[in-house]
Amino acid sequence: MFFKNLRKLTRHITNESSHEEKCEIEKWAQKSTDNQKDLEAYQKIWEISKTTSNLYEPNVFKAWNRIDKKCQVKRKISLYQYAAIASVFLIIGLFTNWMLQPSPTVWKQMVGTEQSSKTPFVLVDGTKIWLNEGAILKYPQEYADDLRQVKLQGEAYFEVSKNKSKPFEVVLTEDVKVKVLGTAFNIKMTSNKIDVDVTEGKVAFGTEEKLYLTRGMRGTYDTEQKALNEEVLSSNAFAWKTGVLTFEKENLSTVLKTLEDHYQTSLRLTDEEYATKEISASFDNQSLEEVIEILELIVGKKQSIETYIK
Repeated sequence: MFFKNLRKLTRHITNESSHEEKCEIEKWAQKSTDNQKDLEAYQKIWEISKTTSNLYEPNVFKAWNRIDKKCQVKRKISLYQYAAIASVFLIIGLFTNWMLQPSPTVWKQMVGTEQSSKTPFVLVDGTKIWLNEGAILKYPQEYADDLRQVKLQGEAYFEVSKNKSKPFEVVLTEDVKVKVLGTAFNIKMTSNKIDVDVTEGKVAFGTEEKLYLTRGMRGTYDTEQKALNEEVLSSNAFAWKTGVLTFEKENLSTVLKTLEDHYQTSLRLTDEEYATKEISASFDNQSLEEVIEILELIVGKKQSIETYIK
C-alpha cells in the first residue's frame, strides 16, 4: 500500500520526523512486505544521495517522484489483478444465474392416427385427448408450476382433469388460445377457421378478446378476418370421434358437405334437382358406400350420388 503523505515520509528518511510520525510510518511498513520494501528503497535513495558531491544538494522530492512512478506501475498491476478477480466473480455469478434459470421446456409430439381417434392419449395430469387423423399434439415433458400448456394443429377432443390452481391451455396460433380449469370440448382447425365446441364446463376462447362458452355452444375464429363469433353447435360436431352421423330434415346438398368432411372425399349429385331433397337419417360407423346406398334409396334414384377427384 502506497504511503500518501510525502512530507512525513521525507522527514522520516532525513531523521527529522516527530515521534508520532515515526511510529505511524513504522506501523505502515509493518503492514506488508511490499510496504517494507518501498521504505527501504526510499532510504537507499537517500543514502546514495549523501555520497555525491558536497556541491550537490539532493532533491528529495524528485527522488520521491521517481519512486512514485514505480509505485504507479505497482498500482496498475494491482488494478489489473483486481479486474481479473472481478472477472472471475462475474463469470461465477453468470454461471450461477444460468444454473438457477428454469430448464427450457422439453416438448414431445404425437401425430393423430385412426387408432388415436378411438383411443385417448392420457397426459401426466390425467387429461384425456382423442386426436383425429393427421392432427399434431405437442405437450411438455413436465408442466410449468402455474400452467398446463399444450399445442395443437388439426382436430382433437379434450377431457381436461380439474385443477383450479393450474389452468389448462391449448395454444392454437400465436394469438389464439383455449383456456379451461376442467371441462370437455372439441377443437377443429382448418386453413382459415377454428371451431371450439363445448360439451361440458366452461371454456375461454380467443385472443385478447374472448368468448366464454358453456355446454352446447360453439365459438369460431376466422383466421383471415381475425373475427371471433358464436355459432349454433352442429349435431355432427363430434362424429369424427363417435362415428355417428345424424341428419334431421337437412337438404341433401348440406348432407353431402358433412359427408365430404367426415369421409375426406369429394361428392356430387348427378342431378341437381335432388339438392333440396330433405334428409332425416342416422348412420352409426357405416362405410361411405353404405351411406350413399341408403341416401339413394331415400332419394329414389340409384347412382344419383358419386365420388370424384377435385
